[in-house]
Amino acid sequence: MIIFVICVCSCKTNNLVYTNGINETLQLEHKATLKYTKITGHTGSCEWLTYSLKNDTLNIQSNTITIGSRNAINNGNVYGQMFKLYNDSLVNVANGISFYSTEYLKKKNKLLAKKKLYMYVIFEGKKHKITKRNIEHSILRKIDYFSYTTSTIDPQVAHALYNIPLNYITLEFTRK
Repeated sequence: MIIFVICVCSCKTNNLVYTNGINETLQLEHKATLKYTKITGHTGSCEWLTYSLKNDTLNIQSNTITIGSRNAINNGNVYGQMFKLYNDSLVNVANGISFYSTEYLKKKNKLLAKKKLYMYVIFEGKKHKITKRNIEHSILRKIDYFSYTTSTIDPQVAHALYNIPLNYITLEFTRK
């Protein structure tokens, strides 16, 4: 539900939209007005606030218009807060909470989706490479997990003992 609201906000206008990834968004509407949206459960509320921008610091000043539930918005009050403005985020100066731009989050999600699974399993002294392609038919399906304990091996040690590249995660199964 939250992602839908964020996408609608960013697609509807070409304004900058920042989200904390949970339930709040800040959308810079005009030169001096921003829209603060908070989703609580299945309902949400929205406020338009005035702000000023000085030396890459966004200072939220006053409430101009309120739409929705007033009590829900007070839980995440941003009145009088100062945010440091970066290329891809807004960071609250007082508490360090970050609001990331939707463009940054889209790029990050694309990178995570493309990220390959780099993993080796050491089972009974032999190394087995696990990939997205062979995970269904790999050694992981054949192991009796109740009879073995699992531990991770440091990449340096795995490279020295089994010649496994350093960017791989290595799990070792040993009998109990």
